[in-house]
Parts: sequence; C-alpha cells; structure tokens
Amino acid sequence: MTKKIALIFDTDKGEHIANITSSVAKNLNYEVLTFDARTHVLKACTGCFNCWVKTPGFCSQKDSHPYLKQIFDSKYIMYISKITFGGFSSNVKAHMERMEPLSHPFFTKRNGEMHHISRYKSKPHFLSVGFDAFSQKAEDTFLELTKRNCINCSINKKTNVTNNTLIYKDSDENLTSWIKPFLEAE
Repeated sequence: MTKKIALIFDTDKGEHIANITSSVAKNLNYEVLTFDARTHVLKACTGCFNCWVKTPGFCSQKDSHPYLKQIFDSKYIMYISKITFGGFSSNVKAHMERMEPLSHPFFTKRNGEMHHISRYKSKPHFLSVGFDAFSQKAEDTFLELTKRNCINCSINKKTNVTNNTLIYKDSDENLTSWIKPFLEAE
C-alpha cells in the first residue's frame, strides 16, 4: 500500500509549510494530497450526527464525499493553520470536523477519560502545525487543544502525543526536523 499524507491549509504561509512538508514526504516515497481550504471550502458541521446513524462513516453533507475517500486511507493528516484565539482557523476547522465519521457514537474509557470508539481498525494520524499566534497563551491553548484532538482521534500509541504539534516560527529547518521522524517511522 502506498504511504500517503494529506496536508490541509488555508493561508499563504500554510501553503509554504505544506510545500516544505510535501518535499520531505516525497523524498521518503509518500504520496502527498494537498487541500487548500481557501478554495476547497466545506460547510461547517451541523451537528446532525447523520455520520453516525444515517450515513455511517460519511458526512451527510455531499460536499465532502470525494475528499473524505481520498484522505481516509492516509497515514497522516496534517492540519496547518494560523492560530486563531488558541484554535484552528474556521476553514481548517471545517475540514477537521469531517473526521467525525471516523468514530462511532459510542464511548470507551481510556486513561480515566471518556473517548469515542474508533469506527475503523486504523485511521490517519493527526498532526498539526500552528503559526502566528497573537500571544503565548494562544500558543499554549493551541498545544493543549491539539494534544486533546490527538487523544480523541485514537492516534497510534507509537506516536508521541505530546509532540504531534509544531508551532512554526518561520524556520524551515525546524519544520523538516520535526516532520521527518514521523514520516520515517514504520
């Protein structure tokens, strides 16, 4: 099976980060899928939960079916976003919300916390890169948010969940040295 990484971004700086990551990934024989959320716009999640009960595994909003089929078999999904009030930009967040169908509506207890059960045996590993936060508090909030997202997404236990996020400070070398170990791991 071909190794794949999906890169989702919505700014010029995000596109630059995606291009650097793409270059590293291609050198390691990954197929790279890129989605510019500025042009690949998805409607916000309506919270209808049809993805759990009426159309299991897929969002009932038809704007995302081809998109989801392309990335569900990726090894990694990297969300690249300007840090907005400690979270992801609205366009990138809309793409993240479309991952909800990867979970069942049922819960399990992991490490004393309630989390959704994964719908599939394997699913993409969650990685994120944030940049241009307006404060240290916003960066800290982003790091905690992405750590919690990673736990919720049942990321493979081999991956260090405390290191699934990079705060990009305009250093392509730091980006490369951060992403390369993920892509080399098998």
